[in-house]
Amino acid sequence: PFDEINIPVTVMNNRTGSASATFRVRINNVTPVFSNLSVAPAETDEGSSLTLSGTFTDPGTQDTYTGRVRWGDGTEESFSVAAPTRTFSLTHTYKDDPKAANDTYAIAVSLRDDDSGAVNGNTSAIVRNVAPAIDTDSIVINRLTPDGSAIAEADVDSLDESDLFEVVGTFSDPG
Repeated sequence: PFDEINIPVTVMNNRTGSASATFRVRINNVTPVFSNLSVAPAETDEGSSLTLSGTFTDPGTQDTYTGRVRWGDGTEESFSVAAPTRTFSLTHTYKDDPKAANDTYAIAVSLRDDDSGAVNGNTSAIVRNVAPAIDTDSIVINRLTPDGSAIAEADVDSLDESDLFEVVGTFSDPG
């Protein structure tokens, strides 16, 4: 990709006057280059956010940029950067770590200037699985009839082996 511009030139002397000409010059586009692409924090818990930051160089002082992030969890996000800015910052939350252990998500970033120069970069984030938490204050034990209907709240110390009961409560899971 390139732009072509006309450059007018006039040469003058004090005896014969002046001469003018116009030259057409081709300006080749230079592709942007990532100078930094990072995630902070590099490790996070599911349900917590992290920030992707990037800086890049490009000698095109008037260029504007569009970008796309593929977060590695099936979601994508578009962004734009106006001239003369050469930085971007995006926040993302990994909703759930689908496995029992920590997982590394590959993050792919593409950036294109308005003259079609493009650069791709990669980084990653580690997302830790977080165990659910039980709200112990919300737990209620109900004594049940043989057909499964709740009779009344039961005292834990008064339950027998043959009693039917249900345990009701709430829990939270950041994912």
